[in-house]
Parts: sequence; structure tokens; C-alpha cells
Amino acid sequence: MLSHVFSPFGIFLIFLASVWGLYALSGLIAPKSEAEGGKLAMYACGEPLPEKQHVSSAAMFFHIALYFTIMDVAALTIATLPGDVSPFFGIFYIIGISTAISALILR
Repeated sequence: MLSHVFSPFGIFLIFLASVWGLYALSGLIAPKSEAEGGKLAMYACGEPLPEKQHVSSAAMFFHIALYFTIMDVAALTIATLPGDVSPFFGIFYIIGISTAISALILR
């Protein structure tokens, strides 16, 4: 029985229970917040917030990150090719990956 308690899963459950207990205890001890006018409002350095704000999108970043990841994996694949494989395999692989990325960009 003691071996189950000191297994990694048993230790995880012990820590999970202790963190949950600490969380529940601190919720009981902490003062309750009261809803006030500006307490939950967004902070804008003392200035009133503009009515409409532009939210920037990270979609372009994720597209570039995806292309970088694809090319990085392709370079890693070519760098770890065995020595007896023809070097033309790497060239054809890069051409195929470049074609796939071009298809993603131009769609």
C-alpha cells in the first residue's frame, strides 16, 4: 500500500490535494470584494478609454510561424539523412516542401 502512495501518481495526488486545500482555505480567509464603479474597469493610465479600439490580430504571425516550422522540420530531416542516401533526395525534398508552402501562401 505504501508503494502506491509514493509512486509518481500518488505524489501528484498528494500535491494536488494540498494545493486544492490551500486554495480553499485562502478563499475562506480572503476578504470579499465589493463591486464598485471603477474597481473592475480597465485601467488606461487615468484617461478615459476610447469608444472603439482596434484589436490587432496575430494571424499573420501564426502563418509565418507555421511556414518557419515546416522549413525547420525539412532542414532537420535533411540534416539527419544517413550518409548512403543520395544527395538528390534532399534537393527533391526541399523542392516538395517549397511547393507545399507556396500552395499554402497562394491559396
